[in-house]
Amino acid sequence: MIKVKTLALSLIAISVITACGGSSSSDPTPAPEPTPAPMPDPAPEPEPEPEPEPEPEPEPEPEPEPEPEPEPEPEPEPEPEPEPEPEPEGTPVSGDFILQAEDFVASGGDGRIERGNGDIINWFNAGDYVEFVINIDKGGLYEVSYRAATPESDAAAELLVSNAKKTGLVSIGKTQISTGDWGIFEDFKASAQFNIWTAGDNTIRLVGAGTSGFQFNTDYLEFTRVGDVDTSVDTDDDGVGDLDDACENTPDGETVDAVGCAASQLDSDDDGIKDDVDQCPDTSSDVVADATGCQHTGNTIDVNMANPSLPSFVTFSQTTPAGKRWEKVESLSDEFEGDFNASKWAKSFWNYADTPVDMQADNSGVSDGNMWIKATLAPDHETNTQWFETARVVSVDKIKFPMYTESRIKASYISAYNTFWLNNGDADNRDEIDIIENNAKPSYTGVGGNLNQFVYADFPWKMASQYFIVKNGVTERRDDNVSNRDLSDENTLKGIAWNEAYHVFGAWWKDANTVQFYLNGEEAGLVTTDQSFTLDQQLLWDLWTQDSPWVGGLPEKEELLDDNNNTMYIDWVRTWKLIDE
Repeated sequence: MIKVKTLALSLIAISVITACGGSSSSDPTPAPEPTPAPMPDPAPEPEPEPEPEPEPEPEPEPEPEPEPEPEPEPEPEPEPEPEPEPEPEGTPVSGDFILQAEDFVASGGDGRIERGNGDIINWFNAGDYVEFVINIDKGGLYEVSYRAATPESDAAAELLVSNAKKTGLVSIGKTQISTGDWGIFEDFKASAQFNIWTAGDNTIRLVGAGTSGFQFNTDYLEFTRVGDVDTSVDTDDDGVGDLDDACENTPDGETVDAVGCAASQLDSDDDGIKDDVDQCPDTSSDVVADATGCQHTGNTIDVNMANPSLPSFVTFSQTTPAGKRWEKVESLSDEFEGDFNASKWAKSFWNYADTPVDMQADNSGVSDGNMWIKATLAPDHETNTQWFETARVVSVDKIKFPMYTESRIKASYISAYNTFWLNNGDADNRDEIDIIENNAKPSYTGVGGNLNQFVYADFPWKMASQYFIVKNGVTERRDDNVSNRDLSDENTLKGIAWNEAYHVFGAWWKDANTVQFYLNGEEAGLVTTDQSFTLDQQLLWDLWTQDSPWVGGLPEKEELLDDNNNTMYIDWVRTWKLIDE
């Protein structure tokens, strides 16, 4: 968790859309010729009777004028495409510059970020980070020092900067920090020099990289320009310069090839298994390899040997619909090897009524390769009706069928539900798929009187998968209490209570009416709905309880003091979309 705190220090600030027409008249009438004088002589012959004048031919009736063609209606103008939101512009910097810690533009880690008008950030925990974007006028070779304070024994600052191609971040290494007190600030210079490769926007990230829970208070980061860009810089120290390095951040001590890639960073036969552990390096493209890189043989189903690049059941059944393939959804997948990734996951504080549950941000986090959710006893539990402090983690992104998600989980050993589920977030217009609701230690005993005739002795093995659909006031629900003891005899995890080992729980949301559940790589119940699923859903985990038969009863308060039993562990989550080949 990061907080911003006021500290009276004098710091350096660096600043940085015809109709044409005319009239006509008749020709003038010619003058009549003069009449000659009459001749005398004989009487004139009688004049012949004049021929009758011919009747004038009737004028032809005028042809009717054609009706004017209607003018074509103008085509509607296309709606303008929305302009893309502009990328955030970095803080203008040049030469030597200082970044005040409290001026970060993004952050992440285990706790909430509190901002203020102060001059430092504190409560900087292990795994927390703050991020800055600078707009520099010219690239160059730089050094950095951190103005920080901590009494902790293992606190370290790690700096990551934009790589040469600006496709990601590369670490320049860790710097140990210790001053003996939270209020004593000193400067700590990183040993490695690094490039800010090009002008324009560049990202800089500061990470709390030590093992102590609390890391350090930070005042500012000072950057010193050493010279022009050094094209020979090798940030990951693997012997291949950054400009030619195809695999950045190579682990220390690993041998690399000519382009800077170690075996742990390559998958030469594209079977989803890295070369350093691939025991069958030439696997055919039409074969699904297991975790060793070889095709699964025999009947034994060990979900821990499944290929991590595919849904676990595919390794053992070699089943993917014809013409389709599984595409990993990275925003809904996490191995939890680093810190809490706030771009993927959030902490939700919504709660059911009439429970002792109180959702707290500090009761979930990421450490030692797991995301964890812990139930603890409120300090004022004797007077506080919400004495069960716990947490809920929810995905930032949503997803809809056809998709598959699975998570490897070890349940807590208290009377509470360990859950992994999908929900759209609206109780009145609701789609929900509950993959697991497990109570490994129910406080109730015997047989209940509900529809499922709860046999509490079976709860440690029960998956309790179900779905809810609520549309226009019509509620549809079905549950399917598949047991871990229902697995085939060939499954290596059959019959092991879920607090005793990790198990893999999954759901293949096939279409608007079908969900297939999976347990440890095997099919574990199919539901077909009457109403249709129509809504995108988020992934969720939580650990919560209620004094009700279907949950299994409340835990003893003393159980919440036992850190060996009060925690639900999530090793990883992996999600795929089923798409056309």
